Amino acid sequence: MKAFGFSEYGDPSVFQEIEKDIKDPKPDQVQIENMAFGINPYDVLLRQGQFKGGRELKFPFVPGNDLVGKVVKIGENVKTFKVGDYVINYRPSGAYGEFVNASADKVVAKPATLSFLDAASLPTPGIAAYNAWHHFATITDDAVIGVVGATGLVGSLLVQLAKSLGHHVIGAASAKNADYAKWIGVDEFLAYDEAYDADRFDAQADVVFNATLGGHDNGLSDEIVKSNGQIILIANLDYPVKTDGVKVNHVDPTKGYSNLEALEFWTKLSATWGVSLRVENNLSFTLTDVIKAHELVEAHHSGKTVIQIEKRKRSSF
Repeated sequence: MKAFGFSEYGDPSVFQEIEKDIKDPKPDQVQIENMAFGINPYDVLLRQGQFKGGRELKFPFVPGNDLVGKVVKIGENVKTFKVGDYVINYRPSGAYGEFVNASADKVVAKPATLSFLDAASLPTPGIAAYNAWHHFATITDDAVIGVVGATGLVGSLLVQLAKSLGHHVIGAASAKNADYAKWIGVDEFLAYDEAYDADRFDAQADVVFNATLGGHDNGLSDEIVKSNGQIILIANLDYPVKTDGVKVNHVDPTKGYSNLEALEFWTKLSATWGVSLRVENNLSFTLTDVIKAHELVEAHHSGKTVIQIEKRKRSSF
């Protein structure tokens, strides 16, 4: 099968086309023919060598955590899926390839209510948003929720989760994303790149999720949180606060919470409330486009970048 990976750290040009064997799935695995996979900032950091000290890669390395596809083979012990099922898979690596084998307990059925491109975009940001809400925040039924970075992947999912539970949401993002913020349910929009009415937003939110890239919001989360409120940081950085009694929690991805639980939550919410992800770039399964995808993510291009494997290149669907 064809895959894209790299044999050295560096800029996006280190990507190369790789031919890999695909073995039959083990007894507890399914084999998935890939339809589309999402590109995450984590992929970029791996390729740059930012985690050399903590995660040594075996070259050639095929990255990728998030994909959607069709089950084409099943292991003898698998009872939860059958050949022909469309599924979403969150995995440690390998999504930049035509086929993967995945443990059945790391796979969820793709609901008809979630598009294939949205499904390919969901796992990494969905897990982060789910954990931030359920494991790192304490939220009462009447809490006002603030989301800084409300139109990014994690932030937009937090907005939709909050609205599904009936919360009033203050969303902050750049002015150009105001329409999208309102479309996903933000009640009050703050453009952080324009002058805004401080009296309207300061100390208004009980819980603020800082979902900005890198967590750098110039103190905005601290401005809109109430005294004795909470700030939940997706990024791991020091975040000094001036507001009295505010508790700051960092989302720790190493805590060992269930990824499957998070994905099942989002697929259920998609079928009941509705879930949308902002796919900005839909590229092809070519070396040129994989390189382009990394360039876009590296440049902090807005929205999600997804690589789609065209139907003519897929064997089964």
